[in-house]
Amino acid sequence: MPVVFQQEVVQGIRLCVWQIVESEPELWENLQLLDADAVSIRQMPLLKRRVEKLACRQALAKLLGSNRVSVTYGEVGEPRSSGYFLSFSHGNHYVAVVLSPSRPVGIDIELISSRILSLSSRFLSPEEALHVAHTPEMLTCCWCAKEAIYKMFSLLPVTFPSGITVDIHENKGIVKYKNNHETIQIQDIYLQKYIINSMMIVVGYGWNLWNDRKIQILKVD
Repeated sequence: MPVVFQQEVVQGIRLCVWQIVESEPELWENLQLLDADAVSIRQMPLLKRRVEKLACRQALAKLLGSNRVSVTYGEVGEPRSSGYFLSFSHGNHYVAVVLSPSRPVGIDIELISSRILSLSSRFLSPEEALHVAHTPEMLTCCWCAKEAIYKMFSLLPVTFPSGITVDIHENKGIVKYKNNHETIQIQDIYLQKYIINSMMIVVGYGWNLWNDRKIQILKVD
């Protein structure tokens, strides 16, 4: 069972990274999925997508301590699991899953590669670019951080990537978006980064964000 990393990020927030080495039939073994979820996966035409979905559920099963895995998707495609905030990411034969009972979470996993050196202007603001080392590791970390935060606030009209500012040195992020004629700013978004087998993983989370007085706007329909 190729769990390559498993950790409690902070109290109650748990992370699992899984390396995909199994065949599709092996990934189906012992999983008990919702009927609609199982049908959806089986109908995917690409083998790569099916095994990524199944590996995500295997990793989630590890975090839950149960092979009975309930995954549904919200209105903008955000994954959900009964009683938990949940986020998935996958790439280069790895998947990463983060789970929290009380706080919105987001995750991204990417291969650290020099290809990102030519792309930094697409996701870093001029100010961010002044304060981060332009190395594959640091730029990949910035990209993953913005992706993770974007997933946390997928229900809000956040513009990616310009609506998200990250400070990799402080492990924090800020989100800004328009609500009618107001600009709303959400602070105190925390980041935790890991490097595993040349893969960058960043987890984004907040401290009981739904109840934080600073961002009651999250409750607005």
